[in-house]
Amino acid sequence: MPDAPAGSAATVGIDPEGHAGFASQRQVDAAPRAHALRWSGDLFAVTPLGPEEAAARALSAPHRCRTYMDCGVWQGDGDDAPVRRTFGVVCGRTTALCEFQNVGGLEDVSGPIDESVPINKLLRALAGPQRLDVAVLRVLRAPAPMGERDEDAGARRGRRVHVFLPDMHIPLVPQMPELRPSLIPDPTKATCFCHGPVMQRILYGERPTAQYSAVGCTLTRDPNQWFYMMSERHRPIAEDLLKFLARLTRYRAAAPVHLVQLGALFELWAGFELRFHATGRSAFIAPRIARAAHLTVLARDWPERLVQSPARDALASIARFPAADRTLLSDDPVTFAQLPEDDARGLLERAKLVAPGLFVAEHRPTAYEPSVDRPPMGFMALLEQQARMQPWMRALPKGWRHLFMAYAVEAVTAMSEAEDAAVYVMAHTHVPCLTQVFF
Repeated sequence: MPDAPAGSAATVGIDPEGHAGFASQRQVDAAPRAHALRWSGDLFAVTPLGPEEAAARALSAPHRCRTYMDCGVWQGDGDDAPVRRTFGVVCGRTTALCEFQNVGGLEDVSGPIDESVPINKLLRALAGPQRLDVAVLRVLRAPAPMGERDEDAGARRGRRVHVFLPDMHIPLVPQMPELRPSLIPDPTKATCFCHGPVMQRILYGERPTAQYSAVGCTLTRDPNQWFYMMSERHRPIAEDLLKFLARLTRYRAAAPVHLVQLGALFELWAGFELRFHATGRSAFIAPRIARAAHLTVLARDWPERLVQSPARDALASIARFPAADRTLLSDDPVTFAQLPEDDARGLLERAKLVAPGLFVAEHRPTAYEPSVDRPPMGFMALLEQQARMQPWMRALPKGWRHLFMAYAVEAVTAMSEAEDAAVYVMAHTHVPCLTQVFF
């Protein structure tokens, strides 16, 4: 099958290295499907492989191949950032990188029946009645070990489908206390000695309009409203997650499926930091994010303190998803004081998930230091009545994709509990990727 439906426009991220991420349909088709990893002491080199050479390596040494998948990110409302809703699916040795938005019709995944049929049924259920809400960006299948038939692989690995969700950073916002109305000056009025009534008429006209108190005004002078407006920019993400979980729950009633969230799902915005110009012309606002907030604690203790929003509904929806069929990987350490006593087994967030013979999944490579992040921030041009919201931005060093590919091979190979798992799954970078690495 093709890497993605013809005519679709997949805008799912930009990779500074230009070869590992997908930003357009053309880049989906042009991105290498396989790479070669060569070690020389402590140094390594990663180079693209052509289809013929990759096929030859898969036949000669299938055990020296790993499928590397970066699930990307759910981010953007289409105004301040492009809409990106990528997710991953693994069944047996078949791995699919998909997108949950209307970018064209859904095409079936080809392959062995015991792997392709469960994946296709799942994707049809997620795509909705008209099969328009899911696009398959790329499908890869790890080569079978020497002497193993597809029937043997299906019986050994089972037909359970694993669904991987990437970073979302959905904000949970509590009700904020009221602030003094005169906290932010009105930029249409003079506030200093040199801008008295005469200069005020020269600069602003005979009767400056009180645009900040008008009904239906876009931007008020209340920083709480700016804070709520920043969280509202994540409404499309939460609504899409609600729709995704509702369809996945209905599918789960008919077939086995396991949901894996790779970290950075919800964030508790406990308050905000504010900086504004002395004349009230502009302001910057940044949320104060409480890290390492455990999902179970949020769902149990915080719903009544949070502002009613799709984000709060999404929190309740994923908390209701059966614990036996979900795994929530944490991108931050969780303190023991946050954990309820009845969550000692099965519900605790962990950093890594290992399915023997199938995959290894984690938010980011354990040996890799966290990246330099730029948290969300809002800029308010109050006089011009314009606002700009910046989502989470992640700065990664040069050559980071090759570094993660090399780590994926090394980590999976070194894990005795992995039992030659064929797939390594991660998130963290906000740039989706699916390729095979031969070593």
